[in-house]
Amino acid sequence: MIRVEPELKHTELCWRSYFDKRRAFDTATNVNDNLGIHYSSAEARNYFATIIDRRKSIRINEWVEEKVKPFILDEFSDGILDRPTPELFVAPPLSKLVQDSDSSDPIAGEVVEHSCTIEDILADDLNYLFEAYPEHGKTAMLYKLCMEIANSAATRGSSKRIVPVLLQFSDFAPGTKRVEKAVRDKLPGIPEGCDVELLLYEGCFTICIDDVNFSDTKRMKELRDFISKYKNNRFFMTTTTVRRHESLVPNTSLGAHFERIRLHQFRRPDLRKLIRKIDEANGSEEELLDRVIAELRAMNVPATPLNSSLLMDILSRDSNFSPINRPTLIERFIETLLKKRSLGEVERKKFDFRNQVHYLGFVAEHMCRTNKYVLDYDELFGITSSYLKSLGLNFGAREIIDNTIHSKIFSEKRGENCVSFRFRAFLEFFVATRMREQGDFKKWIFEEDRYLSYLNEIEYYSGLERNDLALLQMVSKRHLGHHLSVFGDVFDKILDDEQFSKLPNSLESSKRFADDLAEQMKEAPLSAEERDEVLDAELPRDAEGRQEVFRPSAKETTSKYILSLFMYTSLVKNTELIEDTEKRYHLSCVLKSWSSSIVASFLSIPSLVKNRRMTLNGLTYIVSFPRELSDEDVARKIALGLPKEIARLVHLLIATEKLEYQLTQPTIQESGEPNITAFLRSSLYIDLKLRGWWKEPGRFIDRVQGDVYFQEVMLSKAADVYRLGAFSKTAGQELEDEIVETYARLYSPSRSQIGEIRNKKKADMRRIKHLRTLRAKLPINNE
Repeated sequence: MIRVEPELKHTELCWRSYFDKRRAFDTATNVNDNLGIHYSSAEARNYFATIIDRRKSIRINEWVEEKVKPFILDEFSDGILDRPTPELFVAPPLSKLVQDSDSSDPIAGEVVEHSCTIEDILADDLNYLFEAYPEHGKTAMLYKLCMEIANSAATRGSSKRIVPVLLQFSDFAPGTKRVEKAVRDKLPGIPEGCDVELLLYEGCFTICIDDVNFSDTKRMKELRDFISKYKNNRFFMTTTTVRRHESLVPNTSLGAHFERIRLHQFRRPDLRKLIRKIDEANGSEEELLDRVIAELRAMNVPATPLNSSLLMDILSRDSNFSPINRPTLIERFIETLLKKRSLGEVERKKFDFRNQVHYLGFVAEHMCRTNKYVLDYDELFGITSSYLKSLGLNFGAREIIDNTIHSKIFSEKRGENCVSFRFRAFLEFFVATRMREQGDFKKWIFEEDRYLSYLNEIEYYSGLERNDLALLQMVSKRHLGHHLSVFGDVFDKILDDEQFSKLPNSLESSKRFADDLAEQMKEAPLSAEERDEVLDAELPRDAEGRQEVFRPSAKETTSKYILSLFMYTSLVKNTELIEDTEKRYHLSCVLKSWSSSIVASFLSIPSLVKNRRMTLNGLTYIVSFPRELSDEDVARKIALGLPKEIARLVHLLIATEKLEYQLTQPTIQESGEPNITAFLRSSLYIDLKLRGWWKEPGRFIDRVQGDVYFQEVMLSKAADVYRLGAFSKTAGQELEDEIVETYARLYSPSRSQIGEIRNKKKADMRRIKHLRTLRAKLPINNE
């Protein structure tokens, strides 16, 4: 076959050879190394590479639509969840890294990040290098790009760059045409009359290469040669972000220009999109979103697509969204990883989930006793071999270790030959399971000079047991001893005599606070998008070193007090199988101890106002109010905010709906507890959104009639909850009525004016809500 361009005098000769064994003509690979194609010059080769025969182009487009597209979809759909990945895909936040044009140094100048989208990437023909930390969705991102490119084939007039193919960096091994073979193997056949190498020369492909390692010199040479040889194609590559100075641009030397894109971990709005896809029928979007974020934060794992999807799937399977405790949640999380990502079906069935948990508990105990949480691969191999031999199990140590790495329970540090648990939460969970199985190890953990260094492990253990009353009593006894050492009995007298509520009355009058609160109440409840922006900072961020094991050392009495209080509080959460009287006693002890912390902090407000920072009884307080505020204003804001912040902390530690009966049905003794303790109890009631929670502010304010300070604190708490707006329309209206009624009664100059102020405030709030609704419907003016 001969093609000629008369004006430019370019010629292309395509030889075909007859092969006796196949009894057919085919591409003449036996003539030369260029598929039997000969060009009159290098300019001729470049010219014909840009031209594809019209009929051939139509064939390729049809092939992509009918064969490649379903093939890519099938590959993309094989995810860790039961539903196909394309149905659940949410793009991570993307930013394009651009060198600052104003910089005088083109190499070390500042790198500026500009937000971008998948649509922006597909709209041009540039090559892209995507970088992200592990598990941030790099592979799913490439599959999504492949799908979108295949989807566009039917509407493209050309077959240039319309064939997506996804390769692994490991495919770029030295050898004759190994990469071309890998491309062929990743395709569902080839259109009649076409050849992979010819299509590569003609630039028909968008080639995605996952997990490029720039330190692998052998494969990098193969990659560079491949790009140089087939530069008419488009290339997308991913690589793992390494910690470096942000202003340094890596020298990839790929022989072609690549734009750089950074993938970030999910934000709250991204998690909301994922929830809407995973939990379409449930309808408890806000509740599930808050729960997922709370669990991610408590487990201290980043909000990556994998972690978030697994967690949402586990939490949303129960249509009633019944609560489960954290260790049970982690257990299901780990079980899903081990079952879905294990290597080898036969090996998985033999060395089952129970075997794997027992083995990982053994490794966790070894790490704790040696205080070494990152092991050399060879050391872990020896430990594993010893474990298998002691139990008489005929399994390969290397296969078990590699399987656990592949399942993402272990993490192997690239280039360092070191292995550790992927997340601290995994280590802590397996320490807890080992404590249940090995009494000697449990006894070692609970030694008095050691147990406060294992806060999470002991919480997970109690969550797995749920009925270890002896443990609860031991921790209670030790904590109350620390409480007595720190405070003596003076705070019991202050609390019992209700002296605490009188302390703030020496501060400035309530008028200025009333004005501030009135302004705050003019704001309608935040929309879902606004709430996401406000609360996005609550998500744990992934960074190097954040998964390293940290063992707090409690030497001072105050440190022992606060650490034991954290532990005691978390254990009370896991008392569902303990008798009601014991639950009530320990819940009251915990709330009373937190009340003592508030009182102690309150007495130190003058010092805190003066120094703007202090550590008291193990808690560090930092004042961040503007310096122009007077000391009196700062003192009042601290006084009003302190109980709310401590209540928020208690909620994070003890949040469980399984204490609903103890919180909603107080005994006579509990009804007579100090106001500050009652405030903590009421705050838990509100934050847990228990039945009729919107009435609780009013009930508490009625209880503290005459105590303006506590009335203002609860009114401020209710206003904070109202502003966030995470509730039903009915609950929102009820809460609004409670706030307006309390405000009117508290700040009316006389009883006769209560109704007037109440009506005016309700009218103001309705007007603001109407204005917000109107603004949302108006077109956005970008000028």
